[in-house]
Amino acid sequence: MNQQESEALAQFCAEQYYAFDARAWQRRSQYDRNASTVAAMYLSMTQWYGHEDDLERVAAQAFAQHVNGDAFQRTAQDSTFDHTRFAAMVRSEIAARQACAGKPALKVVSEHRNSA
Repeated sequence: MNQQESEALAQFCAEQYYAFDARAWQRRSQYDRNASTVAAMYLSMTQWYGHEDDLERVAAQAFAQHVNGDAFQRTAQDSTFDHTRFAAMVRSEIAARQACAGKPALKVVSEHRNSA
């Protein structure tokens, strides 16, 4: 995924932070399966983003629609998805939207639900 695609995905995730719509994720995954599914899987494991159960369902449905699930899993594992960088991009987009709307800043609990 190039920089422009990463930024577009981060913007999409920031929009979804406030108005989550599983159908929007499904539409997005039709033209960007791997990146959207990996992003949904990643964000479902965080506490700071929210919508964990919905994102798990979105990722599971997208994964089930892949013709070759094993190939997708290898691609996701071998991809250059930098979760730290992606999280920073999404958080930055959310913070910018909060600043424009006069909303309180995003409260960060921890990076992953399962982290110590």
